[in-house]
Amino acid sequence: MSPLLEVAGFLDPPFRIRSPYGIFLELEDPDEPVRGFIDALVVQEQLWILLVESKRTSVPVPAALPQLLAYMLTTPQRDKPAFGMATNGDEFVFLKLVTGEAPQYDVSRTFSMLPRRHELGEVLRIMKRLGQVILT
Repeated sequence: MSPLLEVAGFLDPPFRIRSPYGIFLELEDPDEPVRGFIDALVVQEQLWILLVESKRTSVPVPAALPQLLAYMLTTPQRDKPAFGMATNGDEFVFLKLVTGEAPQYDVSRTFSMLPRRHELGEVLRIMKRLGQVILT
């Protein structure tokens, strides 16, 4: 994920990244439990990036979306939309949250790194656009 953050420009000023959370994740599997870890990075208090890691197999990105949304609901800038991205390295999903009296969110389609649908360029374009949006 670091190379993608660097190419998107998130590792350079004026961006600030912090990593306040890390949680253990365990999913039941018929053969054996899948254990992993979710790391969270926060860019400018408006863009939450969740990295889902697992040693044995890839944890599906939808497993991280409730946690991502919970983090996004804590955004201190309630007058601006909050954005999120969850990835397991193979799949990327983006969220947008508009807070207010009744918070509303929307979820993007899944962007895949599989050879037939290699969409890393599209993911990078979205990340750069989000970077522009949160700086304005």
